[in-house]
Amino acid sequence: RGHLVGDYALMVHHVAPGSESEVREVSPYDVLVSADGAPVPSLEALAAASLRARAAQRPLQLILLRFAGEDAEQLFEFQLRALPVDEVSWAGSVP
Repeated sequence: RGHLVGDYALMVHHVAPGSESEVREVSPYDVLVSADGAPVPSLEALAAASLRARAAQRPLQLILLRFAGEDAEQLFEFQLRALPVDEVSWAGSVP
């Protein structure tokens, strides 16, 4: 896309200890790029994608962006990761 800031709206802020997300190495500050290949500009869009996957009885495919840590060779190195999930949850409520 040419630039990153403002391209993605949702970021992981907390991963519950012992959760499936922790087992799959999801980390705080991972950025959600897409759900089932579609952009997710809001929690409502993520909830809708999750409901569609659940109705089809299949995992939801999430793509997460992670900025490389201290061992990165370049300042803006990052990784894209695919993560199939059976259920999405969040703190708070979705309007």
